[in-house]
Amino acid sequence: MDSAPEHVGWDQFETLDRIEGFEEVVETHPKVEYVLTKSGIHISRKTVLCGPQNIKVDGKSILKPNVIIRADLAPVKMGKFCVVNERSVVRPPCRRYKGGIVIPKISVGDHVYIGKDCVVCALSIGSFVNIGDGAIVSPRCMLKDCCQIAPGAIVPPDTVVPPFTYWAGVPAKLVRELPDSTERRMTDFTTQLYKNFQLTDGGAAAGSLPVRGSSRSGSRNATLSASRSTVPSGDASNSTATPE
Repeated sequence: MDSAPEHVGWDQFETLDRIEGFEEVVETHPKVEYVLTKSGIHISRKTVLCGPQNIKVDGKSILKPNVIIRADLAPVKMGKFCVVNERSVVRPPCRRYKGGIVIPKISVGDHVYIGKDCVVCALSIGSFVNIGDGAIVSPRCMLKDCCQIAPGAIVPPDTVVPPFTYWAGVPAKLVRELPDSTERRMTDFTTQLYKNFQLTDGGAAAGSLPVRGSSRSGSRNATLSASRSTVPSGDASNSTATPE
């Protein structure tokens, strides 16, 4: 058969068709709008990092404008090739006990895509996970490897999302299983997003042809820290999560 079969559960992966067809669309941004770290992390200067000394990103990831990471509550660790889109919030969950509140750290695996306007309070997120635009992952959820949350879905608190499953609805429920190729498709998807994210010297609009130029990283191995909760004006690199 010449035509490829439909892949069940990949409703929001139109860009994967471009990858399969070898048609790459380059996203460009002026260098002045982003900080590029030595480990290859693109951080928008409009990103809000709360408790930056408690944030560790392994490298080659993208944090877009108005993303909020609440590491002031507990350490946040992210893997490689993670993409967090505009206006999304990543914050550790909390659990109320007699005598106080416990706030555990949050860990995010490799090749994780978080869409626009999401709120993620999961206890842990595995690798090769896709969270659609506007989705809410409630406190203490555990998202296993190779799962997908549909756009606009609300995952109830303490939910464990098994591997290779697609969840949708309000509240979110298991809709169907994902194909065995999910890991490879997510790897290709996030890798291509990172590869095609280019910083230019001028003010070219997103989607224009890439402009080759040397992106300078910081002159020293600094942490993701600032006097306030926003990204500093200078360059920075990934930090090490240091729990209290």
